[in-house]
Amino acid sequence: MKWLFLGLALVACSPSPSPVSVPDVVVDTPAVLDVSPDTLTGPASCDPATLRVAQVHAWPGGGLQLLVSASPSDTIAVGSIAAVPWSTAVSELKDSVGITGIALVYSDDPATLEKRVNDAIAFVHTLPDTEKMVLWGVGQGVELLADTTADKNHLIERLSAITPEKTTDSDAWQTDLQDSLAGLGDPFETVHRYLILVGPDFVATPQTFRRPVEVCVASDGSTVCGTGRSYEESRSHTFRVGVCPPYPATSLRLRVGDSLCQVNLDEEERAPEISCDAGHAAMDHYPYGTDVHITLEPDQKTLYDTYHKAQSQEEFVGTVTLGAHLPQKASLHFRGATSMHCARKSFKVNLDGNELRRFVPGGSGDEFYLISLCKDDRYFNQVFANRLLRGMKQFPLTGHYVRLTVNGENLGAYYLLEHVKETLLREHLALSALVRRRFDPQDKPEDIKYPDDLEGAAEVQSAYDQLADIALHGEPKDMIEALEERIDLNRYLRWVAFNTFMRNGDTIDEAFFFASREKGQHYFRHMGWDADDLFSDCHHYSEYALVDPHELIYCAEGNLDNALLRSPELYERYVDILEALLLSELGDDRLKSVMDGIQGELWAIVSNDETAMGLQELRASNPDAKDAGGARTDIGQRMKAMLNEAESRRSMLLERIELYRATQ
Repeated sequence: MKWLFLGLALVACSPSPSPVSVPDVVVDTPAVLDVSPDTLTGPASCDPATLRVAQVHAWPGGGLQLLVSASPSDTIAVGSIAAVPWSTAVSELKDSVGITGIALVYSDDPATLEKRVNDAIAFVHTLPDTEKMVLWGVGQGVELLADTTADKNHLIERLSAITPEKTTDSDAWQTDLQDSLAGLGDPFETVHRYLILVGPDFVATPQTFRRPVEVCVASDGSTVCGTGRSYEESRSHTFRVGVCPPYPATSLRLRVGDSLCQVNLDEEERAPEISCDAGHAAMDHYPYGTDVHITLEPDQKTLYDTYHKAQSQEEFVGTVTLGAHLPQKASLHFRGATSMHCARKSFKVNLDGNELRRFVPGGSGDEFYLISLCKDDRYFNQVFANRLLRGMKQFPLTGHYVRLTVNGENLGAYYLLEHVKETLLREHLALSALVRRRFDPQDKPEDIKYPDDLEGAAEVQSAYDQLADIALHGEPKDMIEALEERIDLNRYLRWVAFNTFMRNGDTIDEAFFFASREKGQHYFRHMGWDADDLFSDCHHYSEYALVDPHELIYCAEGNLDNALLRSPELYERYVDILEALLLSELGDDRLKSVMDGIQGELWAIVSNDETAMGLQELRASNPDAKDAGGARTDIGQRMKAMLNEAESRRSMLLERIELYRATQ
């Protein structure tokens, strides 16, 4: 890439590394470009075979952010239609977030089908471990075989199960699949979007230089994309371009190598202000707010006070300001079950309008939670669990600490978290169910969060009930196969193992099960929720907990958990998973790294005495923690104690595993 430096690279703009920064995107330090007007002159000549503009986003302060796939030797320049250069900076992206869809065309010839399946499996093995993947099979119609997942084994199992079948001669489905991928996932977090075709004599021929999804063809061990580069080359040569137009631009000129293109900007791609930092835009140094201000008019403050006292979840309206961003109208209500009894209540916030807002690193939307963490008087249990589970690919939401004020009153540290249903709908092509498990031992009915209609909810309930029926009454020898047809079983076992390690004393109703229609039926996955009881005794005095003679399952009370004790083969698999977590994935270095990141983030919020005074639960537990220094000291001691307890428990569980293996 030909970068002409105007001055010192913008090192100072780079945010320090932190576990809070969820997107795994590495950028080079942005280079500020010094461009001659001659670079932007000449007739427009765009070659979609060599140039791809994947995204254009408005940038706070009036700038623009472009994602460009180009050759490293290409010159990049941006300016007005009149060929006046604008302030521009460029960063090359590495190890960036991507979504790859694979469409395999069936064949009724076994040998042909086997080759295509092998080509697809070979390609899956080359993908980054963090890649989100989707798999379709194309026969007489298009069938979703696997919705969004980072589990390569799931795709390989689906591919290996394909049998010969005739296929359609039409290729109209390709456009539909590209459109599906274009709208999938977080538009700000996702850098790469690819559709990989595996089938008869496909040729990837791009029609336009602006395309969010790149089409590539996989065959005989190689994958060629529309720009003529390989899949690997295309991913490795992606650049984020930060641009600062001096006025609200509706179009621009873009020079990339030999291509000179006019880019017209849609309304949502334009920014109304006229000052920005091109380097910040190029490296995505986004001004996320750690101060959240809720402002209520007098009549709405009266409702707020009334609902607060009555522990009501009725809505009220106000304006919400996230950091330096402009106030936005919103509807709000208090949320939670036991936390409704707290003085510092949690909120659900729904910003007006349907456009996505970036409110947390790695997350966006128009709805989010503000969680008071009031049931954890040191405010880090839930965040610690969520960060560890997200690293295990078990928790799809992201969040961070914020300081919350309501009409100027400092309520202390809160945890801003993405909304469950909104996020899962955005991240999946065919979400068909979202179920909150309730208290199985007392047969409390599940809470069907999605779909919303009675008929759809009844169908989901029936599919969910099959899981419990298999676990409670299925033949033990057939149990694994029967469950794996309907649920990502290993994912659930990893959560049970996590709770055992972390000695989580309340998990039964802190569980979501979400499903997509794969191969025509609901296929469930699991995510934990509200893990604020780490290293605690099992609730209800363990009255409903499964009795495990080997003491390797902690406080498991669900119907599905019974399968572990009814199937020796499943229990053996679970023990293998628990052992792997203890020995590698959740090693002491990992726990300490995550806790250090949480401490640094929380200390940035509890940075003054006023915020410390807002932490009512902490002061009730320790009256000496009435200023920032006292609060930090107390919380820091608890963090250290938890890490020490985790190491003691790790040793104990490994000893129990050794005893279990000796009896087999």
